[in-house]
Amino acid sequence: MLTFNQKILIYLIFFLTLVISVILGENSSGGAKIDYLLTKKYIDKFQIDLSLGIELFKSDNQGHLPFFYIFIANLNSLLGEKFVSYLYLIVSSCIPLVFYNVLKKNYSEKSYDKLFFLSLIVFLSPYFRSSTVWITTDNLALLFFLFSINSFLNAQNYQHHYFKNVLLCFFYLIIASYIRQTYALFFIFYFISIQSNLKLLENFYVLIFNFLLSIPALIWVFFIFKFEGIQTGYYWASDYLINILIFTSLFFFYFFPLILNKHSFRDLKNKFSQKKLLLFFLTLVAFLVLIFYDIPELSHGGGVFYKISKVTNLNFIIFFSLIGSIILFCLNDLIGKNYLIYLILIFSYPFVYLYQKYYDPLIFILIFSLIDSKFIKDLIENSKINIYFVFIYFTLFLISSNLYYI
Repeated sequence: MLTFNQKILIYLIFFLTLVISVILGENSSGGAKIDYLLTKKYIDKFQIDLSLGIELFKSDNQGHLPFFYIFIANLNSLLGEKFVSYLYLIVSSCIPLVFYNVLKKNYSEKSYDKLFFLSLIVFLSPYFRSSTVWITTDNLALLFFLFSINSFLNAQNYQHHYFKNVLLCFFYLIIASYIRQTYALFFIFYFISIQSNLKLLENFYVLIFNFLLSIPALIWVFFIFKFEGIQTGYYWASDYLINILIFTSLFFFYFFPLILNKHSFRDLKNKFSQKKLLLFFLTLVAFLVLIFYDIPELSHGGGVFYKISKVTNLNFIIFFSLIGSIILFCLNDLIGKNYLIYLILIFSYPFVYLYQKYYDPLIFILIFSLIDSKFIKDLIENSKINIYFVFIYFTLFLISSNLYYI
């Protein structure tokens, strides 16, 4: 059992690696530096004049909401860009801490050491690290989304403060959505999960609460900003099948190191034997996709398995997707809310180019927090995860990402 001081020391070591990344300008996600350079002009303009910044946002058809950039611009004016850079480093480094707190709500005390190390995996995410270095929206939005998960689990676990925690859950979700609007669809999951435990009037209050806090975003979308991409379809995917293939292949990527041990293989084998009809159906679907679907060759994004398939044979993405789909369906114990989370993750990013950064480290966090699975709980509670291999796996991913984008 790790002592509190030992945990602090280990955490500080990982924090130090993040400080070094900021000093060296790490760009292991590939796109974070480009995103920073593209959006810095908005921050600079907002520093000069709010209305000028809004006009530039409108003229560029910028798809994000402007509130994050306005916030950073004001911080830069008040504190200076260098100080804000290190402030964002400190704020980002809170994500593993909040994740650890979330994990403790889902699993028993005997698992706390393992949960602590799992929370540190976030430090190995190229996308988390790059967002920290280049001050992109990803980390701040993820932090508030984690706060919303924490409040949601508090509502589930502590009934005497249920309504208060429900309001906090939606409050943090709305803030996350103001930073990255793709989180807004999780309103559906939260509301379906909580509405049966509230009185009719309380449900009405929740809806009014969300509507009132969303008014600034609604005003921006419907009265200030006309996003031409919505009209032309330029930004939006007309082919959702490739997005599903990419998502399921990425699910396999993040779940693979958790099951690479003899205990999990045995348990999965038992589950597969119980769901032979499902396995046959998924294999048949994959075979039909292989025959009748021409996988598009994307110039950007697609994730690690898509990139591997692109340099070998694009059809390989179907294999990775099939394995991911099988694992996904076999883990869910026929719980509808789990499938709702996966649908939200797919339809939150209905874009032509689907980047892995949209799901990293989000999928990893959701696997251990909102997704309800006896298989996952057994992995943690009975120490079936080989934590050393998990760290090696994600460390190699981080190193490979840095080498790939040098």
